[in-house]
Amino acid sequence: MTKFLLIPTLLLASLALAKTPETKQRDLVDHTTSSIVRVTSVIRFQLGLNLMEVHEGVCTGFVIAPKRVLTAGHCYAEGLTVDGQEATPLKVDRFYDLMLLSVETRKDALLLREDPPRRFEPLTAIGYARGWDRVTVLEVKPFLINFSPRPEMPVGIFTQGGFLPGQSGGPVVDEAGEVVGIILQTNEGVGYSLGTQLMEAFLLGVN
Repeated sequence: MTKFLLIPTLLLASLALAKTPETKQRDLVDHTTSSIVRVTSVIRFQLGLNLMEVHEGVCTGFVIAPKRVLTAGHCYAEGLTVDGQEATPLKVDRFYDLMLLSVETRKDALLLREDPPRRFEPLTAIGYARGWDRVTVLEVKPFLINFSPRPEMPVGIFTQGGFLPGQSGGPVVDEAGEVVGIILQTNEGVGYSLGTQLMEAFLLGVN
């Protein structure tokens, strides 16, 4: 009799431990966000002979190794900071649009996935859109992988559902929380990111 009573009890316990899709998504966002940083810089605009306008530029980055942050190359400017701390550029590549920063951060590094994403695989893009203090989470799906529309542009991943300004340098992650791309450009609802193979090639040989 005890044996038969135990079976429904175990089933109820299993159902209680099973995560809903909403819980899985929240865990994914929390895991990724804990490794994301807010990259700021000083942008100056010359309005006249003796008139200068100063703005704060905001991008996103993510920890790639201890005290190392990867972000977009076009985020390079004077006065770079990461989460309010002074950051030092170690390497900038204008063609691949990548920049590696050195900064005193204790955040954990995100893992890079070796395999490229599958076509229409559910992905999540996270970053500080429009310079806000809180991250924005977007669900995107890749429709072109390892593709370049122009010879002067490196091959990348094009996704349905564009990114937002300020998310540049943020990660695109799969359902396991591994990075499959870095956010670089967006236009008319199409997002462009660079895949992990080119990111690893950029990082090769950097201490």
